[in-house]
Amino acid sequence: MIEGLPEIYCAVQVAIEGDLDKDYVEKSNENSSLPPGDLIPWTLSTYFLDSDFPKLKGVRIVRIATHPSAQKLGYGKKTLELLYNYYQGQMYDITKLNKEINNEKISDQDNSKPLLINVAELNPPENFSYIGTSFGLTYGLYKFWKSSGFYTTYIKTLKNTTTGEFSCIMLKLIKNENVILNENTTSLVSNSKFIWLFNFIVDFTIRLINLFYYELH
Repeated sequence: MIEGLPEIYCAVQVAIEGDLDKDYVEKSNENSSLPPGDLIPWTLSTYFLDSDFPKLKGVRIVRIATHPSAQKLGYGKKTLELLYNYYQGQMYDITKLNKEINNEKISDQDNSKPLLINVAELNPPENFSYIGTSFGLTYGLYKFWKSSGFYTTYIKTLKNTTTGEFSCIMLKLIKNENVILNENTTSLVSNSKFIWLFNFIVDFTIRLINLFYYELH
């Protein structure tokens, strides 16, 4: 352990996705050549045939890890709660923005950057519409994400050849009032600022029931 660092019980890695131009999305879908990255926007856009969804900006949780000595004690769930609160804009202190640490000027010759930063000292987060995750579906993992308020929107019909698991995508809505979408389309995300996730869940559930007779029997 590095001297001066606090003990880290849980860490989470995220990727910023979405905020894609609709024309770019439609052209890519027509050519069947999806660019790398933006896993959730491309997957759900193709699955629901909805070119408006990739316009939304989202946060994908790439991985979350808890120290072996602290597992099954609620640290993972608490970390997700804090992460969600941060992207909701609830964890920054406006009075600390642009404030020098301990009111001391840092020498121009000191180019080192801190390894850890208190989120309360960061600028407010950008406008995001959802937090999502993609993982190999197991009962334990599903129970963990579901208990943290995430909803299933996609299950791949083909098993992973290595793990034998089905890929699953789950989303949690960020109630951001600054989301503006075109209301003159049949897109599942165009009907309302917040109801689009409910539309996804209903559509997915209908598909899932039908797949129980076939690929997911």
